[in-house]
Amino acid sequence: MARTMVVVCIFIIGVTGCAAAPSDGFTPLFNGRDLSGWSVAGAKVWEVQKGAIACKGGAGGYLFTDAEYEDFVLRLEYQISSKGNSGIFCHSETVDPATRGFEVQVLDDYGQEPTKNTAGAIYDIVSPYRNASKPAGEWNKVEITCDQGRIIVVMNGIKIVDAETSQIPELAIRPYKGRIGLQDHGNAVKFRNIEIKPLSFDLFNGKDLSGWWVMGAPCWSAEEGMLVCSGGQGGWILTEKEYGDFLLRLEYAIAPGGNSGIAVRATRTGNPAFTGMEIQILDDAGQPANIHGSGSIYGAVAPCRNVAKPAGEWNAAAIRCRGAHMTVTVNGVRIIDVDLDDPALNALPIQERKLNERVRSGCVGVQNHGSPVRFRNIRINPL
Repeated sequence: MARTMVVVCIFIIGVTGCAAAPSDGFTPLFNGRDLSGWSVAGAKVWEVQKGAIACKGGAGGYLFTDAEYEDFVLRLEYQISSKGNSGIFCHSETVDPATRGFEVQVLDDYGQEPTKNTAGAIYDIVSPYRNASKPAGEWNKVEITCDQGRIIVVMNGIKIVDAETSQIPELAIRPYKGRIGLQDHGNAVKFRNIEIKPLSFDLFNGKDLSGWWVMGAPCWSAEEGMLVCSGGQGGWILTEKEYGDFLLRLEYAIAPGGNSGIAVRATRTGNPAFTGMEIQILDDAGQPANIHGSGSIYGAVAPCRNVAKPAGEWNAAAIRCRGAHMTVTVNGVRIIDVDLDDPALNALPIQERKLNERVRSGCVGVQNHGSPVRFRNIRINPL
């Protein structure tokens, strides 16, 4: 049995004998014919029966997707045998997925009081609000949503779990990305109509600059899965698409003495740092926080502290914009949490243009400030 991150609930219109057709942005994880895209860990007890993945039960083990997923809505149906036990895993690794991910419990316990081990529970961690499972042999519809640290589970149309992983110590340390898995707990169980809808998307494909537009010196390249700036005369690389409300996540490593930045809600004309906003990147680890230092909204808002790592080390940044509300988290620490329309904030000296006068939708980008800098794992969740 396993546990991990965010879950949401949705239903599936199941047609026995064929895979569910994609709908509303959902893509089938199971084609209804064979186990393409899945790998077995443990006993070879998995097969396809009439459009469903069937486990006849064995010595224990799992069936995992070959691909990994981060933020998503997963929906499926399951049918458990009498006195049966199984599980649905998210954000999991192929070894010990119960502790290196999380498990939504599958169990024949119709009518029993909810506990941390009841059907629909985040196994051994979070009890469902109620036991919404059906009797053994009937099909149950489940939707699991993992969305920026929030896990929602809906079973048979009823929301039974809504958990913030940051508030639950056991979940807060679990991976935020991993495989989807199904459990062989030694009992017969079937799954069908397995679909997933990603909630976050790669802005950089790791291979080339598709989807990006260069402003200034042509110093950008894709190298070993990284977006790399060799330095030069300055400029930016911006997404071709524009985003208004979103969560942007990425990692960066700056060279010694280096300077760069992350642009959000920027325009292709003017200076992206001031038409939109720039989150400063600087080789200033250990220095006092200020409005031009690491993590600042450049020239406008100082972070509560400087949490940048030394030059050459990877830093993880998350920038969330929703309307006038903006937060910046670096290396796991929320360092900025502001209302861009706050009159007190806009009464302070702010470089170039007050924050309440800047555009609320624009490009995402990163800066060439003449220094070598590398970026990777650039992902966005439109909100």
